[in-house]
Amino acid sequence: MKNMRVPHTSLLVFSAIFILSGCGYMFAPKYSDPIYTERAPLLSLRYEYQDLHIYAPVQLVNTMPEAYQVYIFDKDNEVDALFAATYMPEEKIEVYLPQNTLSTDKNGNIFVISPQGRDMPDIKKIFTGKRYGDITLPVTKIVKTPAVVEGSVFRRYDDRTLGGIQLVATDSTGRKFYTKSRLDGDYRFELPNEYGYRNDVVVSAGVGSLFP
Repeated sequence: MKNMRVPHTSLLVFSAIFILSGCGYMFAPKYSDPIYTERAPLLSLRYEYQDLHIYAPVQLVNTMPEAYQVYIFDKDNEVDALFAATYMPEEKIEVYLPQNTLSTDKNGNIFVISPQGRDMPDIKKIFTGKRYGDITLPVTKIVKTPAVVEGSVFRRYDDRTLGGIQLVATDSTGRKFYTKSRLDGDYRFELPNEYGYRNDVVVSAGVGSLFP
């Protein structure tokens, strides 16, 4: 018995395969969002960051503030502080800022220490900044505002002012402070702060002349 051959069978099979594969290509799925794999990244980026460290040493002179208010300003803007913080007396005053915070202009920054307590004035220091690194400011002395006694020295009989006259301020315990009158006759004592709340100081000019 002879096998019967169907003409063009191979051509039909080939055409069917081509059509199926073509349809598969034409109707491939589309994804609106990217599909991520769990592969490790091929690229990495490292950013080296440096900061500013400002150290402001403080020396207390016969006083003890309750606290310090610390501010840093740009010299051209003393309204909006670049930095503001409160420090206790036992703490070191150290400030850390991001790099490029300060002006690098000569004397372009202002450091303010405001001691909290009676008769202690604010202290301002002007300094030059840098992009990053360490800055150490000069020592800040915290001293209470002195009690000021001032006046003029003149001759009693003709009211002529006298310069270069030795003066002494004496309290009720016998403690003495000395100064001299200026050429125009004016004098000025800067006494310890507590004398601003006392009334027992007598100023003597020359020999035997008393000015209460």
